[in-house]
Amino acid sequence: MLSLTSDGNTANVAMFEKFGLKEKITSDTPKYDDIISCFPNPAAPNKTIGCIFDMVHMLKLWRNMIASCQNVTWEEGTISWKNLVRVYHLQKYEKIVAANKIGRYHIDFEKHKMKAKYAAQVFSISVADTIDFCRVD
Repeated sequence: MLSLTSDGNTANVAMFEKFGLKEKITSDTPKYDDIISCFPNPAAPNKTIGCIFDMVHMLKLWRNMIASCQNVTWEEGTISWKNLVRVYHLQKYEKIVAANKIGRYHIDFEKHKMKAKYAAQVFSISVADTIDFCRVD
């Protein structure tokens, strides 16, 4: 099977929808048939082409969006880029690391924006735990 892999850019999502792909779940108990992730291969109609979003690119897009918007609000709450910046500065000032890998390249990522590990580490549970700890204590 061939696959078409892309990031979550709006144009790519629209292209997937034009191919007849469906990812929106409309019920609380989604079924396997609710998701359509393949379309017939135009060159070989008896075969299909699968479509997936590349999670590494998705992580980088999310990181870039949060950094540029500063705050992203959704039903679970608000994600604030300044909390990550505060963790970095606190750890740098106190000369301690609270069991996370946040460093200068996570905050000033423009020259390293293609490094997926920096985007993934921003969203790690250790960073979330550090932010929660700082918020409470």
